[in-house]
Amino acid sequence: MASSAQTDALAQEIPPWASSRGVLFSLIGLGLLVRLGWAASVFLNPDEALHYLLSLQPDLRATYHATLTTAHPPLYIVLLHYWGYLGSSELFLRLPSVLAGTGFCWMLYYWLKRVTNQTTALLGLMLLLFSPALTLVSTELRQYALLLFFCASALYWLDRSMADNSPAMMLASALFLWLALLTHYSALLFAFTLGIYGLLGMGSSNIRARTPPSIAVLWSATQVVALAITAILFKTHISKIRSRGMPTAIADSYLRGSIFHPAEDHLASFVFRTTIRLFHYLFSQETVGIVGLLLFGAAIYWLARTRIQFHHGRSSPQLAFLLGFPLLTNCLAAIGGFYPYGGNRHNSYLTIFVLPAIAIAHLDRACNGSELASHLQPVPRAYRTIHWPLGPEPEANASGHQLASARRPARRIHSHR
Repeated sequence: MASSAQTDALAQEIPPWASSRGVLFSLIGLGLLVRLGWAASVFLNPDEALHYLLSLQPDLRATYHATLTTAHPPLYIVLLHYWGYLGSSELFLRLPSVLAGTGFCWMLYYWLKRVTNQTTALLGLMLLLFSPALTLVSTELRQYALLLFFCASALYWLDRSMADNSPAMMLASALFLWLALLTHYSALLFAFTLGIYGLLGMGSSNIRARTPPSIAVLWSATQVVALAITAILFKTHISKIRSRGMPTAIADSYLRGSIFHPAEDHLASFVFRTTIRLFHYLFSQETVGIVGLLLFGAAIYWLARTRIQFHHGRSSPQLAFLLGFPLLTNCLAAIGGFYPYGGNRHNSYLTIFVLPAIAIAHLDRACNGSELASHLQPVPRAYRTIHWPLGPEPEANASGHQLASARRPARRIHSHR
């Protein structure tokens, strides 16, 4: 546990502008305007047009059956079916995605603020609002913006429910998780990580000591429902598209570089290449992507080695697991041929973990004054070199190196709300 002097030192790291609500709302407003401007300036691409055409059915039953021809769960196209009754312009049709994409940044900001402090949360918010990849998926007639909002909300309310012993918040977390599962199949990987994260929380002595058994029982019940939803989706949709060979056709076409092919790919080079592509995709610029990867690795390494106890009962190793495990899971899924991994929209859900980790990297300096801070300096300069307006998803080809930091004693970080 940190001394009061260490806690005060961390509090002094928060500059006045980081606590200003005007700065917060200005950033949110600017991010929303960027998304609205992009959504209003381009026509529907072929995939967006297909989603819209599938939603143009006479009734709910026909709309649901139309969704069975796609590689996605039914929720988004069903929502689009009813949203289309209110308007049909490109901007209006994209408005749910714009609002959900902006709301996703807002929810993850509040989660990061609870986990760490105001400065870290604001750094994370800036990364989320102005990531070219996130801006693009937040303006498309696709599932990804809603998926991100549902996943971030599920994470936020899960931690809130455990910290506040609130059944209502636990149910809110579960509801958003179920909606995510019905929106996009990458939510299966997210749900797997969130389930283990929840187990770690329930097993943590700090949380277990103040959590009534009813909360654990309720959480277990919500996981059973999530498993039931997954089983229903597998029976009614996944098994059917697999029998038609749709996943194989996709893996052998435009997602070929994101799926491991044992006869063609070397395992180590595949992992390295696709990880580089992921970070290149998030930042749309090779140099910034490499810097982001280094900072992400440094943050996971620092969180895993230290024993910080955060105010809501989570430990730094638990956060290291939450932020790092999804990339490992997704990579293993790509190696097994189940789900793509690399620089494409299918991995946009990984921003929930990658960008907050990059923001958390500065805490090493705040707590210890270490040399990790020197590696943060290239970020503002490099970030200005991102290519705008947004273009196609990039292919990265670069190399990186590993950062290391010294072992440090346990300490406690309090967020400043």
